[in-house]
Amino acid sequence: TRLQPLWVEDLAACIERCLENQKTVGQTFTLGGPGYFTLNDVLDIIAKALKVRRRKVFISVPLARTLAETMERMMPQPLLTTTMVDLLGVDATTDVSSVMRSFGFEPARFAETLDYLRGQPWRRRFWGMFFGRP
Repeated sequence: TRLQPLWVEDLAACIERCLENQKTVGQTFTLGGPGYFTLNDVLDIIAKALKVRRRKVFISVPLARTLAETMERMMPQPLLTTTMVDLLGVDATTDVSSVMRSFGFEPARFAETLDYLRGQPWRRRFWGMFFGRP
């Protein structure tokens, strides 16, 4: 599965431009960031930005679905849902020039938007939850 993360501030800029321009009324825009990544790539980039190293464990889709179904039954806010598993089975991408073509600016690159993650109090808990204690 390929992903195309778009920085939230770039998305907000696109929405703002739509609200300011009457020509966008009734139009649909498919937006994506300036690069394609697998989920594995995304995890590697985040780990590099946080300067952490963790072992990754890969599981099959049927096992992920079973885990998600179990979490949905047992947890009020499951960490993994069947919808998430389904979405990871489909590419979530568009043309890399979609923001430039529609709104006239180049969106930020994924790796350049992760500075806010450093020093977050939840950082260790998050990585520990998925990859074992730091």
